Amino acid sequence: MGKNQLSPDSQKDAPKPDILVVLEDITKAKALQVEIARSERENTQLKAIAEDPDLFCDFLSETTKMLSQVLNDANQLASADDPKPLVNNMFRGVHTIKGTAASFGLGAISQLSADLENSLDDLRQADTIAQQTIDETKKALDELNAATNEMVGKTEKLLGQKIGDGETVLRINASDIQSLIEKVASLQIQDSERNAIIEILQSFRSVSVKKGLGQSLKIIPGLIERLEKNVVFELEDNNVRLDCDLSKELNTPFVHLIRNAFDHGIEYSEERTANGKSDQGLVKLSVTDEKT
Repeated sequence: MGKNQLSPDSQKDAPKPDILVVLEDITKAKALQVEIARSERENTQLKAIAEDPDLFCDFLSETTKMLSQVLNDANQLASADDPKPLVNNMFRGVHTIKGTAASFGLGAISQLSADLENSLDDLRQADTIAQQTIDETKKALDELNAATNEMVGKTEKLLGQKIGDGETVLRINASDIQSLIEKVASLQIQDSERNAIIEILQSFRSVSVKKGLGQSLKIIPGLIERLEKNVVFELEDNNVRLDCDLSKELNTPFVHLIRNAFDHGIEYSEERTANGKSDQGLVKLSVTDEKT
């Protein structure tokens, strides 16, 4: 059986398929996506500043100091007989910046730190460090420093104050203060004088509740957004101050307590209204100092 073939004339007379060509200018759509992403980043940053301006400024101040030290270490890499201690110091500093920046929702700074951290981790395993690698490390540091300085500038403009302005802060290790307390306790002086000195020294080890529990309290805005519950949070600290070591130990259990309070302690608005409650729930943390 032969094959059917179409002659050129028959092909000419055959119906032609309809083809629809759509040309779309996506420049505006892409620009809108970029603008939305930028707005979301700025909202996250504003939220971090609004939650605790002092804590956020402390973070920026400490980050600036750490970056200065990391850059100083980087400048010594080429001349160091053994660069590994310098690289280890740089790695620890960048690792700290990465984690803290992420906790404040500063994605750009955290990502730049993560990339630099990975590069430094590779250098920790290397026997020698080429000049090109040192130059690339410094370039990455400059990018991280620029992103941090940009955030410092935005924060200073928003708060109307310079980061690091104000009284000079003297930092003393908590362990050193504890040693002083123990020495004072052994002094042969009147009890009233000894107790007064110890009380002053103990105050140096204390922080506000908001600052001491800062890591656990930072999860609250994200919880409210994720759970989509109509709930407000109130902190009543009654001017109580926490021992710095105690506050570190409290943060982890408080994260679980806060999550449980929002997850299981507060119903959704529809359920609350059906049960005759206000549609808005309240989670309140009240701290008191009960002398024993």
